[in-house]
Amino acid sequence: MTSFNTSHRVGRAQSGRGFTLIEMLIAVLISSMILLALLAVFDFTGKLARAQTQITDVQQSLRTAQYDVVRLIRMAGRGPLPLRTTAKTMPRGLAVEVINNVAVNTKIGYTADTGPAVVAFTDILVVRGVFGSSLYQVNHVDPASFTRTASGGTLIVADKTPTGVPHDFGPILQTICDNNNIPEALVLVSPLDDAIFAVAELDPAATRAGVTCPPDPGSTPSITLTFKTSGGSYTSSYLGLSAGGVFPAALTSVAFVGILEEHRFYVRQVYADPNDTSSDRIPRFSRARVFPGTDTPYLGNPLEWQNDIADNIFDMQVAIGLDGDGDGIILDQGDSTDEWLFNDPGDDSTEVRWNTVQPVGASPQATRLFNLRLTTVARTGRKDRGYQAPILDFVEDHDYSVTPSDYYNLPPERSRRQRRLQTMIDLRNVS
Repeated sequence: MTSFNTSHRVGRAQSGRGFTLIEMLIAVLISSMILLALLAVFDFTGKLARAQTQITDVQQSLRTAQYDVVRLIRMAGRGPLPLRTTAKTMPRGLAVEVINNVAVNTKIGYTADTGPAVVAFTDILVVRGVFGSSLYQVNHVDPASFTRTASGGTLIVADKTPTGVPHDFGPILQTICDNNNIPEALVLVSPLDDAIFAVAELDPAATRAGVTCPPDPGSTPSITLTFKTSGGSYTSSYLGLSAGGVFPAALTSVAFVGILEEHRFYVRQVYADPNDTSSDRIPRFSRARVFPGTDTPYLGNPLEWQNDIADNIFDMQVAIGLDGDGDGIILDQGDSTDEWLFNDPGDDSTEVRWNTVQPVGASPQATRLFNLRLTTVARTGRKDRGYQAPILDFVEDHDYSVTPSDYYNLPPERSRRQRRLQTMIDLRNVS
């Protein structure tokens, strides 16, 4: 009779038993919890990465915007030009000009009300100087080098400076030979004093008659520049930038001459739908180039009104440090009593202290500009759900509690991350 090992059979049956329903549910639950945790980590990481990418883009926009401004600001007054003319008072000047906290609907051509709109309550920074061309030295001891007439005059620039350094005639020859007959602004500076200068209009047609075109800088022994002081396209505006607002009688010889440029930095008002001012605002930091002292875009080209530099910059504020007591130190207390103009809403640019300083025992002197402080504020292009940026209060003298500035303090706009960048620029080379 055959015997069976029942214990072996039972063991095999038990070892082959599968998961129970409860065990499977527990396993699925645990797996789901782990998967959800992983997804949450991935989602958080993704959001963090997107936020960091947007912040990086904002910071890059801030750096790009300020780089272009600082580059020209450090050259402001190259010519040389003084801070201002005797015909103007702060904050207007020749080398640097600040149009502070512009009103609603201000255009970049602020005098003629032309060009793109500027974001309300932001600043316009005007910079003038000889930037893109060489600064030419004239042999002022030679009486024949400079002649004056009732409506203009001529100026002879040799191929070398009086000390023997070759001139780069390329830029000015290109201007002279250009068939567009560009009425460039020429700044003429006296050898006696930088404060004796005039801004006149180049007569390209008359000047072209004495040079070879197309230009050959290497074979040009000298250039006779013909200029106008009346009867030209912009002679009146150019003379308005001269010392005293006229061609100085004391300017009987010229030591330096160059092509004067004017650039205006501003925040351009742009809407997502150009035809709907209630649509999202997408401001851009921009630069306009105009014929100096005018509200005419350079070359008459409307595109020169808006050379966009960076996106999502929604504010630019400029404060200027002036030595109000002549001690060489700029007092900064962050209020209307210090020596910084436009850093406090209580600042009044018409006050005498911003325009003259009266040292003991001396006659009144012009207040000297030492520093310029540039602040730009940017935001991310996308909104972050669940995020609210801190409420903006003051950026220099810009009060964000004043309508329409409070647009950027509304909840939809505060869901965008914001960053600001401030740069101090030394202007000791501007007198």
